[in-house]
Amino acid sequence: MTRSMILLLAVAGLLVPGTLTTKSSGAAWMAWTQAGATLILAITMLAACFRARSSWIRLAHLSLVIAILGIGLDRLTPRSFHTIPLSTELPDHAGWVPVHHFELGMKAFTITRYPPDYAWYRPFQTSAIPSRAGPPAGESVDYVRRGTLRPSADGGIRAGTAGHLPPGSLYHPGTPGEWVHQALLPDGSLIQLLPRKDQDYTATLLVHRDNQPPSTHTLRVNQPVSVDGVRLYLQSYDPETGQAITLLAHRTPGRIPALTGLLGLMIGTCAAILKRPGGGHAA
Repeated sequence: MTRSMILLLAVAGLLVPGTLTTKSSGAAWMAWTQAGATLILAITMLAACFRARSSWIRLAHLSLVIAILGIGLDRLTPRSFHTIPLSTELPDHAGWVPVHHFELGMKAFTITRYPPDYAWYRPFQTSAIPSRAGPPAGESVDYVRRGTLRPSADGGIRAGTAGHLPPGSLYHPGTPGEWVHQALLPDGSLIQLLPRKDQDYTATLLVHRDNQPPSTHTLRVNQPVSVDGVRLYLQSYDPETGQAITLLAHRTPGRIPALTGLLGLMIGTCAAILKRPGGGHAA
């Protein structure tokens, strides 16, 4: 079993780093190198399976071979990237993008951002603005960064001794949820809205197959969906317009064999350990 664990770690080290995509010939070379190493390891594990005395050890070795072949098959399956524009004309055929044996369209896209933060500046120097003739034309105020403030969900903010702004003060009038770019606190401190970070984004996809009505799928970050054996991953979106997404399409024919093999490996290993008499080593 010790040899099995060493080989399993070797397989993980070989299979995890590289993938075969449609964008990189270097990645394709790496994938084929991994495939050769995977085949050698699978043959080695299969030979160990026939040499084992315990039926449970044989099950574990055979399951590991199935898992290795399943993972290797998925690694060799090409992946493709597709840009899907947002279209208000769906489910008509305008806006569909061919992906494998079906077409994809996007009818909605939403972005969820983390709550905003405001940079907090306090005035530290006031100087007169000179004019060509007569008294100074006004005053110039310089600010120094003091920290960061986070407003409450109702649009108010508290800044300790600098004072507070009542609910709704940081919302644009008539548009709750739209935060003002900057505001002044009661003590004269200035707060400015910092760039907000994306928390999540969701695309609502329509899948069109021949002679079938479109089906709807919700695609989220790190939550791929499977359509007819093709897994779709939400990669990114157009930050300029927010009107298009990039997704990764990957057919995974080895997914079920890989999961089945890993399950068999766990069952065989646990059963062999529990059945092992007197703490001896199973062959």
